[in-house]
Amino acid sequence: LARSPNFKLVGREAELKKLSSILIRSKANSVLLVGPGGVGCTALCMGLQASKKDPNAPFDIVNKRIFWLDTDGLFSSGDSARINDSFQKIMNRLYRTPESILIIEDMRDFIEAARNIGSLHFINALTLAIKSNKTQMILEARDEDLDVVLKAHSDLRELFTLIDLQEPTGDALLSIVEDSATHLQSFHKIRIAPDAVKAAIELTTKYRARDGGINRAQPERSVALLDRALSTYRLGAHRKPPGFEAAEAARAKAKAAAEIAAAEATLRQMLAEWEAKQAEIKRLYKLQRDGESAVIELEEQVERQLAQEQESRQAATGTDAQATGRIAKFAKLATGAGLESEAVRELRGRIVQFQTEIGKNRAAFDALTMEMNDRLELTRDIVLKEFSDISGISVTKLNENEREKLRKLESDLKKRIFGQDHVITHLANAVKTARVGRRNQDKPQASFMFLGPSGVGKTEMAKALAESLLDDEKALTRFDMSEYMEKHAVSRLIGAPPGY
Repeated sequence: LARSPNFKLVGREAELKKLSSILIRSKANSVLLVGPGGVGCTALCMGLQASKKDPNAPFDIVNKRIFWLDTDGLFSSGDSARINDSFQKIMNRLYRTPESILIIEDMRDFIEAARNIGSLHFINALTLAIKSNKTQMILEARDEDLDVVLKAHSDLRELFTLIDLQEPTGDALLSIVEDSATHLQSFHKIRIAPDAVKAAIELTTKYRARDGGINRAQPERSVALLDRALSTYRLGAHRKPPGFEAAEAARAKAKAAAEIAAAEATLRQMLAEWEAKQAEIKRLYKLQRDGESAVIELEEQVERQLAQEQESRQAATGTDAQATGRIAKFAKLATGAGLESEAVRELRGRIVQFQTEIGKNRAAFDALTMEMNDRLELTRDIVLKEFSDISGISVTKLNENEREKLRKLESDLKKRIFGQDHVITHLANAVKTARVGRRNQDKPQASFMFLGPSGVGKTEMAKALAESLLDDEKALTRFDMSEYMEKHAVSRLIGAPPGY
């Protein structure tokens, strides 16, 4: 698969070093890269490929030849014979290439596709290639698919070294999201404020929205939130001139007649300039599309003209096959040397002219777009508003200071739970202790057992705590143990035993 030639790995230096050290081992030098969706397994592999261009890269890594398996392309035909032939060609290429590494991005997809066409011997071929030291491999799999991958062959645990890629945190996460934000800025052509990046990280780390777009692992959650916020902001910002709302507010505050007249004149001028720019950008867009369509039409005319000239030459030579072959060869040679007919040369010249004008038009379009976006900037407030729309949590709660929230925790709980003040005090103190860092980071913030008869408020207390800390009562995960009274019902929690 084609990969970005300018890709640069950020925030994963330790993981890249670990991956590189495994690849130059004598034994177990293939890698099973495991992590939740969105954590960056593919990015780490791309970083390995990009590291070969580093002047300080060790020659042990530079010598490696990296191949990416196009799993979808391999199995797309559905023809077993054709797939087997393609797979054999891939393996032969790996055998002939010294220091080769094959990367399979989603190993579960590969296993399922091979099983569907009855070609599970592909797994045997891969393991045999590793055993005989003919190639190395990097297999990517999600956490939930690890068992499926390991069960595909009994030797995978022995041949592969497992790397469990965790979500980045702290400065590493910030550097990754900042690097991704620069690419989003280039795509959307809108600046992203530093506090917007930090807000995206804070929100997606603290809250888990139920929306499918931003519930994957970091850093993808933060990047997806910034992308969605930019898209929403663009749609709204391009409906009105930048600063129009502020001008309307100034008009509403104006009291004197002169101030009102000046404010209205400013509004009219802003609207007139904005409408003129909108009309110009639409004109440039139409010219761009017309030019591209014209080039396609001219290219089709060139093909038709060449076909007509070939038919005319064949008709002129009659049935002399030898002469026809010589003429065809000379025509091909003449075309390569630029000795085409006048009609073809004229059409190709027009194509060059059109492409030149299209390039100029595109430059003007980009310049005008940049001018219109010059005053736009994605800020923290816009990111908060976008996340509020996604999660359903109000902006006021999202923007509330964490220290202030902890300070009011006890009083907020008492507003909802009555007659249980001693319990609320214990809860609030435990949460505050955990939040100031006075706890083991490998353990939960706190563990409680609420005892009492039905109806005293045990469940309501848990809901109130979830609402106070995470601004959403639905953040509570509830297991009703009355549903697990039978012995076999425990399989709902821990899965069925082997063989079932």
